[in-house]
Amino acid sequence: MALINCPECSHGISTKAKTCPNCGAVLKGRSYVGVAFLVAFWLYAVWVGFAAVVSAVGGQFLGMTTLVVAMVLGFAAVLTNRR
Repeated sequence: MALINCPECSHGISTKAKTCPNCGAVLKGRSYVGVAFLVAFWLYAVWVGFAAVVSAVGGQFLGMTTLVVAMVLGFAAVLTNRR
């Protein structure tokens, strides 16, 4: 169990606490939306680069497009699932 400082009163509290026992401030949970966005953007950039290579050699791209979109959406759904 790690300790962090309360953003309101700077009292040391557990990282698992939902509220500060000293001042009662409600602590925000971790959000993975930013991480999911960055990963999705990175995967999209790789996909665009791959599209340029495949187009240059005349290959089919529809199957890879479906795969990449499914991967991005699935990864974003997993990271943003907060319990």
